[in-house]
Formats: sequence, structure tokens, C-alpha cells
Amino acid sequence: MEFNNQKPQSAFAEFIRAHRWTVTLVVIGLIVCVLLMTIRFWWTLLICAVVGICFFLGRLMDKGGWDMARAFLDRVLPK
Repeated sequence: MEFNNQKPQSAFAEFIRAHRWTVTLVVIGLIVCVLLMTIRFWWTLLICAVVGICFFLGRLMDKGGWDMARAFLDRVLPK
């Protein structure tokens, strides 16, 4: 993606549209971490784990939607 001729706001909006699930799940992960830090957990480890998992699942959903994420989770968590 090239953003040289765009305003910063439109470049940011384009980035959000292109990586919708990644951004959404990372924001959710950060919110969960902030809530958990207020009740005293292992802060650094928890932030890294939750944000990392949310980022990975968001990337999967950006690439292939729910089907790709569901297929990955079925492989990782067999019944």
C-alpha cells in the first residue's frame, strides 16, 4: 500500500479497512488487559499473550474470514 498522495486521515482509514479484524481484536485485547491489570495479574506477560493472540487471530480473519480462523482453531483445539 502506498499512502504518499493521501491525507493522513484517509491513509489511516484505509489501513483500518484493510486490517479490520487485526485492529479490532488488538483493541479488544488491550481493553481486556487494562481491566485485568486493575485486579493485579502478571501484567507484562498477560499483555503480551493477549495482544499476541488477538493479533494472530485478527490476521487470520483479515486473510480468510471466519472460515480460516475456525479451521485453524479446529486444528489447534480438536474435539
